Amino acid sequence: MGLVPAHWWAWYVPTAQSSLVKDLMSLLAMLTMGQKPGDNVNCGGYKRLLRSQEKHTNSIGQSYSQEIISLLRAGKIVIVDLSQGDPNIQGLYSEKICQHIFSDAMNRFIDNQPNNFIQLYFEEAHNLFPRKEEKDLSQIYNRLAKEGAKLNLGIIYA
Repeated sequence: MGLVPAHWWAWYVPTAQSSLVKDLMSLLAMLTMGQKPGDNVNCGGYKRLLRSQEKHTNSIGQSYSQEIISLLRAGKIVIVDLSQGDPNIQGLYSEKICQHIFSDAMNRFIDNQPNNFIQLYFEEAHNLFPRKEEKDLSQIYNRLAKEGAKLNLGIIYA
């Protein structure tokens, strides 16, 4: 017998203001393409999501960033092509991947574990890296430039 009853949602009393209800309503609106209850419902949102299924896989048991780190730690070459798509998404994924690689290397450094050499190559770096006038030195690209060498992380940008 489990600790969670079969009707676990009975403990939750939703209100119109709760974030769960708002999230569920947004999800339903996206999937049915209806903006409010009572709208004509079609499955346009679902059909749009279905088209992206071929770009995803359930054959891996870990996140993309963890898989990249595992491959890099095994000495493999990993090419992440973010050349297509929305520039904001490109920047987001590039930053997340770099942050995970940096965090993994920093944790290994702190735990006194060996870090193999990892070289990061950025094409069209002017679209990713902070502008000269930006003073936020906590961005991941600045941290890679400042602290990367002690972690055996190098960057090349073009």
